[in-house]
Amino acid sequence: MKPPRPDAEGAKRGQPESLRRGTQRSKSAAEVPGPGRDGPKHRAREGFRGASSPEASLAPIVGVVLAGGKGSRLGRSKPGLRLPGSQAGASGPTLVDWTVTRLAAVAAVEEIVVAVGNSGTEVDPVDRGLRVSVAPDGPGSGPAAGVLGAARARPGRHLLVLACDLPLVPVDLLSDLAASAADLAAAATDPGDARSMNPTCALWTPPALERLAARVEEGDNRLYPLTRYAGLRVEPVDAGRFGDPDDVLLNVNTAADWERARRLVERESARHSRRAGG
Repeated sequence: MKPPRPDAEGAKRGQPESLRRGTQRSKSAAEVPGPGRDGPKHRAREGFRGASSPEASLAPIVGVVLAGGKGSRLGRSKPGLRLPGSQAGASGPTLVDWTVTRLAAVAAVEEIVVAVGNSGTEVDPVDRGLRVSVAPDGPGSGPAAGVLGAARARPGRHLLVLACDLPLVPVDLLSDLAASAADLAAAATDPGDARSMNPTCALWTPPALERLAARVEEGDNRLYPLTRYAGLRVEPVDAGRFGDPDDVLLNVNTAADWERARRLVERESARHSRRAGG
């Protein structure tokens, strides 16, 4: 796998600290169209501690793309699927590059890590002065391994996680997640129902990452139970404020999902182009 080239590494060093947490908005939501509005246990948890200090609340945010899915139900690898281009009939970005671009548009994100698993995914650099790198899986399997792999690569950092098979998540929703003061903030189709929260579109802080690592040690690789864990401050962020929540959080798992996502992205890209032109 060819590693991505970093673009203008360190270009954001002069960014004011106030932009890092709590008041951030997207860099330019209009730029990215989207739908509308020494024991084993010690080693396993290494890199997930250290978020309780006041300094940790100001930690820069790392955007994390989950790109290790095999796409078994879809019948092909998800990260390399290409969305429609801006011109009719043209080929657009891959799902992983599309996701990188969305995370890069969030003002608080200072670099991006792509959790590639064993997918062999290659990532194009983005022209936003951000470093883009790849990280191997951490302990466990599935999305948990991708999240913990990114946490090991960037210990003590807040992770704004977005799975590449959620192509319709708008930048403003990601910005709201990044602004949360919760231990775990996740997009939800129904903010009154914790079961509707999607932890693959979420802000993960070190307390939540440490708890995830502990669960993985115990053999539980699921992310969803942490949205109901009493020991964490958990915040649902209403996806319905940004459009039809079933579209905003459309998860591409089947061929029908993929065709629906392509149609919605194509429609929204056309609207974006009309607004930009007139």
